[in-house]
Amino acid sequence: MKKGYINVIFLLGLVLLLSTTYFQKIIFASTHSYNSENSKKEKIKKASSKLISIGWKLFNERRYKKAIFYFTKANNLEPQNLEALYGLSW
Repeated sequence: MKKGYINVIFLLGLVLLLSTTYFQKIIFASTHSYNSENSKKEKIKKASSKLISIGWKLFNERRYKKAIFYFTKANNLEPQNLEALYGLSW
């Protein structure tokens, strides 16, 4: 093989190696960000669920003002949570 072809093959291999490493970093960063965002949503959902269960407990004890407080806090954390809205509707 001529020396020019060897240089071209070497450069193509180097470009392939560098681009693969670059894309692996991008993919890792995007999946890491997705996982941390997902984890945050799960924590919010768990906290909201706990507040709602406290609200229903207070509601059953006829402590309505306190129950409204907990349902409102749950609704502020997770506005689309129907159970929190249902608790507030009573």
